Amino acid sequence: MSARLERWRKRRSTTSWRRLTNVRATQLLRSATVLVLSLCAADAPVRRGRMTCAVVHSPGGLFVLEDVVPPEVCSQLAVKMLADAAAIVAHGGWATRGEFGHGHLQLGQPRMAPHVHPSIVANGIVEQVVVAILRRPAVLGFCNGNCAMPGSGIQRLHMDDQWDYHSAKEAAAAGEPWPHRTTSVHVNVCPTGDVSEHNGATEVWPGSHKWHTAPRNNVDPLADAAFIEEHRRLQPPTRNCFPAGAVVFRDARIWVSTPAYPAGTRALWAEH
Repeated sequence: MSARLERWRKRRSTTSWRRLTNVRATQLLRSATVLVLSLCAADAPVRRGRMTCAVVHSPGGLFVLEDVVPPEVCSQLAVKMLADAAAIVAHGGWATRGEFGHGHLQLGQPRMAPHVHPSIVANGIVEQVVVAILRRPAVLGFCNGNCAMPGSGIQRLHMDDQWDYHSAKEAAAAGEPWPHRTTSVHVNVCPTGDVSEHNGATEVWPGSHKWHTAPRNNVDPLADAAFIEEHRRLQPPTRNCFPAGAVVFRDARIWVSTPAYPAGTRALWAEH
């Protein structure tokens, strides 16, 4: 590693960890509501107070932190996002793309005033939680969104990131446990209101970040019905419903898809 790169790494690390002691962000975190999805027990409690490691490192690989984005920010952005979605559809944006079925629009965060808010693009709570999960400084590598429109099709089962190591031997050589720890965190925010089964709540497979998934003979195992059903018996999927203003954190290896649904418009922003 060059001396310049090493100095940059140390400076980045110091800056990121200094954010963890930011007084204002810590005060906000104390007032937030932590809702751990029912991953291990059906009666997972709603917890108030400072985030703890036990909550951050949820065994299921995902959790929801409520009351992070102010209601007035969500209300303003909802008007903008719904207008943008309507404009895209009017210009022929209703089409199948990639792993998405028809009616899934590529619609990320607005990048112009007055729609850019610190609580979205530079949220101290989100930064703290992500760094705590990764146990190292974080780098933002993706920032976009998917807007599911009424009557949209199915988004196929997929992962938002891949495994860094593909065997216990590879992980051990890198000093990692097996299955290896979280190395990429996927963050979701929905500015258009509560997310429910009626407007496109993502189907998530809790614990699937522990199931090694890699192409076999150049075939994606998540396209293999038998492979999927085998794991459905181990841990069936659930719907990731959460209120407006909440933020969802999940290991990017979690299996996800979006079933077809009858009504509502849901703009879901994603960062990782």
